[in-house]
Amino acid sequence: MKNSSALWTLMSCQALLVVGLALSFPFLALYLHEARGLPMTQVGAALAFTVALSGIAHFLGGEYCDLRGSKIVMSGALIMRGAGSAAMAWAMWNKWPPWTIITLNAAAVFGGGFFEPGIRSWIAECVPSAQKLKVYGWQRVAINAGWALGPAIGGAASEYSYPMLFAVTAAICWLCALLITFAISPTVPSRPNEDLSVPTILSAAYDSRFLEFCLYSALIAIVMGQLVASFSVHCVDIMGFSKREVGWLFSLNGLVVIGLQTTIVNATQGFRLSRALALGCVLYSIGYMYAGHAQTFSAMALAMIVITLGEIVVSPGLPSLATNLASPRHRGRYIGFHGLFFQTGSSLAPLLGGFWLERLSPTWPSGPWIFIGCVGLLASIGFLRIGRLLRSSEDAAHGRAPAAVEIPLAP
Repeated sequence: MKNSSALWTLMSCQALLVVGLALSFPFLALYLHEARGLPMTQVGAALAFTVALSGIAHFLGGEYCDLRGSKIVMSGALIMRGAGSAAMAWAMWNKWPPWTIITLNAAAVFGGGFFEPGIRSWIAECVPSAQKLKVYGWQRVAINAGWALGPAIGGAASEYSYPMLFAVTAAICWLCALLITFAISPTVPSRPNEDLSVPTILSAAYDSRFLEFCLYSALIAIVMGQLVASFSVHCVDIMGFSKREVGWLFSLNGLVVIGLQTTIVNATQGFRLSRALALGCVLYSIGYMYAGHAQTFSAMALAMIVITLGEIVVSPGLPSLATNLASPRHRGRYIGFHGLFFQTGSSLAPLLGGFWLERLSPTWPSGPWIFIGCVGLLASIGFLRIGRLLRSSEDAAHGRAPAAVEIPLAP
């Protein structure tokens, strides 16, 4: 099959890329807080600004996929992410001021933010609709294959050298850019004769059901975004875990996804997507509320497993439903517009998490996680509501996209 090798090249690049990113970026909050002495409120604000820029990149990247093709968007994103990571390594090595490192991180994340709408647009265009949810699930497996390995290595290596972590990240980003450039055939843009126009992209908001779906996606993004910065700081500052143990917890997250993603996607294949998303939100809420009350490493590991089950259901369901609601000519636009809302929620995650950790954790350690769990329950109610507004064909895992080349789901 002509697209089969391209699919698995992309999945391999996705896994390798996440290894590189997970080596370094999960430990940036700890570096700024511990090594450079920034309070968590400032760290949270800096990360919130950075993720907001990533949302803008998603917003523009999806439209560029429609206008110029997803391959160009993906390779360009990785080149920019690698350049930003290399600059961060140099800045850390030379002890530049923290605001410089924060600025370079923002530039790296903005450039790299074009990759996600690129790969999602490629899947939406090149994968048959009946297999789309499974392939988005395979993307999660690829991500977590990297996530299972990267943090464990990074947690150990961060005790010796933060700059080295970011230098390795840069090299891996550039390697993946080369693989995509030479191994993936260009896709045909759906609207090659149009120019980029922000007001035109915003026309997606006229679809009221899609806009409501995006709002609920932003809510669950606030919950999902707690896993990297807030969770790691809670484990170190409140629970007293070592950075190596935090790396093991993140690796557990990745291993659970690798082991169960396909099984759970198959089990929920007959569900309406909105109901599956609501279930995933509830699992997130239970996991985080339990994490707030955990007293031992084994209890925190159990909380991580429940959180990961929520991730397994929610992560492939969101892009699947977003593309179901889009017309073939505007898949990239809808993916990018949805990414803007999702990343807006993600940008609020470290800001709210840092505020709650700083204000509540000293006297009420479980408080932040109760608030986070409640946000997840609100998102669950929202997805159930949106499901009542959708036709069954729009809310089904097989979607409504036209048929594409059949791609086997194993290499």
